[in-house]
Amino acid sequence: MAVQIQSVGTKNVFQRLYSLPLFSSVADDLVQAYKCGKESRPVLLSFGNMVERGVTGVAVITSSGIEPITSILHPQIKFVDELACRGLDLVEEKVPILHQPANKVLDVTKNLQIAQKRLETFLDWSKSQVGVGFEIQAGRVGRCRLATENQVWTGGFVGCRFIDFSGGSIPATR
Repeated sequence: MAVQIQSVGTKNVFQRLYSLPLFSSVADDLVQAYKCGKESRPVLLSFGNMVERGVTGVAVITSSGIEPITSILHPQIKFVDELACRGLDLVEEKVPILHQPANKVLDVTKNLQIAQKRLETFLDWSKSQVGVGFEIQAGRVGRCRLATENQVWTGGFVGCRFIDFSGGSIPATR
């Protein structure tokens, strides 16, 4: 049973990833940070240049040796690339934030964090207010219970007042 894959264009998965604004803006920011770091520190400049020359040398050596392998595995590599591109299509469809630059995503995230902190503060305040009201009512109910028990044994009138949530209070009746 052969699996058929439709071509998604001439771009490979890495080119497609870099064409997404989120990834390209992050990559550009990283490159810019690397360049600024090299320019600002002589140690980073010499170390960075040494690493760059090493990576370039390894790439040249391996590219000549890997060419026969890639020509043999080209159909499999193309198949995996097309599968990855189809998966990327699904991810792009489900995660629209990929089509926005990183600075905009960070701004949205910061605004969400501010809104979350405000909501947490409001919820904490609400919980404390409910707790205060509950403590007040629990104290009143406890005092009325004691007064009722006392009056039941002595045969007197209980004069407890209960809170009416419409704003007033309701006196206890005989």
